[in-house]
Amino acid sequence: MRKFLVLVLSTLMLVLVPFASASAHSDWGSMQNKQHVTVSGIVTENGKHIKNAQVTVTCDNHTKHAKTSRSGYYTVTFQNKQCKVNSSVTVSASKGSESGQNIGKYKMCHSLWLNVALTSVAVPEFGLIEGVIAAIMGSGAFLMIRRRNQRATI
Repeated sequence: MRKFLVLVLSTLMLVLVPFASASAHSDWGSMQNKQHVTVSGIVTENGKHIKNAQVTVTCDNHTKHAKTSRSGYYTVTFQNKQCKVNSSVTVSASKGSESGQNIGKYKMCHSLWLNVALTSVAVPEFGLIEGVIAAIMGSGAFLMIRRRNQRATI
């Protein structure tokens, strides 16, 4: 009787294991055959969601453009052939004089979430008047120090 049970269990395992393995592979195959990759995120400035910001998303030299919603949310979709697994994804956003960027790596999940924080990078420039005033003050300081050193040596 014991040999009979072992024989039945062995037969069942030989019959059922290939089916279980095939179904696992078919699930993996359906994941591989998804036709798109979605890149989404939120654009913020000082923690506040920014609406109507211009967003540019680049993956494998393919670029998509979007505009953020009222809640600062953006999303773009690439075809699988445009954005392959382990590709670097760059998201740039701007509104007015503020801009920001974030870089991530696309993995196998068919979606990537990249938030972008906008910052204002203003470079101060001297105007003509400020430049002339600085030159005059620097020359005056130089002449005063020179005169003081000449008096000290006499």
